[in-house]
Amino acid sequence: MFVLVDNDGNIWFRQSWLDTAMRCNERGRLAMVKPEFDSATGDTALIGTAAHAAIAEVLNNELDPEHIGAGAYAHAISLCETGEVYWTKWTLPAQLADHARRCAEAWARTIHPHVKPGGLVEHEFCIPLFESRGRTVGIKGTIDYAAPDGTLYDWKTSSKKYNQREKQRAAIQPTVYAVAAMHGALGDLAYQYPIRFHYGVMVRGESSATTQIVDVMRTHSHEQWLLDHLATYIDLADGLGVLRPWPRNEDHYLCSETWCPWWSICKGARLSPSQNTWSG
Repeated sequence: MFVLVDNDGNIWFRQSWLDTAMRCNERGRLAMVKPEFDSATGDTALIGTAAHAAIAEVLNNELDPEHIGAGAYAHAISLCETGEVYWTKWTLPAQLADHARRCAEAWARTIHPHVKPGGLVEHEFCIPLFESRGRTVGIKGTIDYAAPDGTLYDWKTSSKKYNQREKQRAAIQPTVYAVAAMHGALGDLAYQYPIRFHYGVMVRGESSATTQIVDVMRTHSHEQWLLDHLATYIDLADGLGVLRPWPRNEDHYLCSETWCPWWSICKGARLSPSQNTWSG
């Protein structure tokens, strides 16, 4: 679940939902009330899922780094065969598998040597943060990798390079993970602000993938800003409910038939793709 309200009325926000809702409040609402629209895995997302799986196996010492490409390829083919795929950019499973292989191999060549071994891999957390009207409010998520030196990692596949300034300014994922770490989500690993978060980025290419390590910093002030966001969403849901539309943001590239699973019941219910992209 994106946002879980337990039997006691406590509210648990998933990091992925916050990322969605901050791009478009209405998309966040629809993720809660009509999750069935997002049941298929997008073809682009599948590339990242397959590469992630192979990376996790390497970090868990279950796969030799030299074989990471074959591992990612196999994961991609398996996902195509066993899951529902929403095809938007590619048409063949082998195309996705080749991209996953190239991305994973690039990670092994140029990112893996910088990652200290012995940390927590794909670590799930559920951390309470504050009380609101008698309810506990907290955050949930899965950290790709928490290194033993006190740094956090998330692996990304992308069509283009990341902009460090943009991620430092507005990315919610590093903030959620840093707050979780500060509140004891990572067991015996001790953390203190400021916390450095690394994006390990694999940029897709037709012949080979390239990589970046993009660093952002999170502080106690970022934690306070996250708490403001959580309180705002609680007020929005309490005041407006979740059965009526929330404010929309169509000025984001994800507001499109290709990228939004709920396009057909939102902007797409009024405008056709050609009307939306007309150019004179």
